[in-house]
Amino acid sequence: MTTETAKSSENKSAVANGWEIFKVSFPIITAVATALLTLLVWFTQQKIEQKVDNNQLLLQAQLETQQTQLRAQLALKEEYYKRRLTIYENACRQVADAQASLADVGITDEGGLRATNVVNELDKLRRSNQLYWSKQVDVSLDKLWSLGICRVGSRPCELPDGKVLEVDALSGEITNVVVVLQDQMKTDLDVLELAKALQVSKASPETK
Repeated sequence: MTTETAKSSENKSAVANGWEIFKVSFPIITAVATALLTLLVWFTQQKIEQKVDNNQLLLQAQLETQQTQLRAQLALKEEYYKRRLTIYENACRQVADAQASLADVGITDEGGLRATNVVNELDKLRRSNQLYWSKQVDVSLDKLWSLGICRVGSRPCELPDGKVLEVDALSGEITNVVVVLQDQMKTDLDVLELAKALQVSKASPETK
């Protein structure tokens, strides 16, 4: 056997051995690659699921915070409306009492003293609840108080617009201011809006 023939035979034998090794190792390599790919896919899915879970937890926390703030705001709004209703109801009674008392000025000594006390109470009323008065009610209360002082003192009264009312015209103007004031109070309270605000407060969404 020549050298070239021997080399050719060795080459064929090496190729055959290599092919046999490849045939044996290929399934193993394929299995390992498949396992690695499966592991990579699983790991990627886990990361995605974890991110989704984290986002859901963050969103849930944000929703809970928003709902807590909303409930707090609605509770404050409800309390504000309740206090305002109470204050306006008391004010309406005081205004009616003031109108009746001021109408009695000059009739009896007791009427004058009572009217003086009522005017003092009006002063306290308009000063102590300015947080709740609308601008229009605040202006009308100031005007009623000023007219009351003039009525008690039986003297002419100068209005903010510069007009001067004589003593005999004070009673009529007081009546006009009281009517306007009561209408303004009704408008401010707006029963439908108040009821709506309280209903919304009661029906505020609960966190699930």
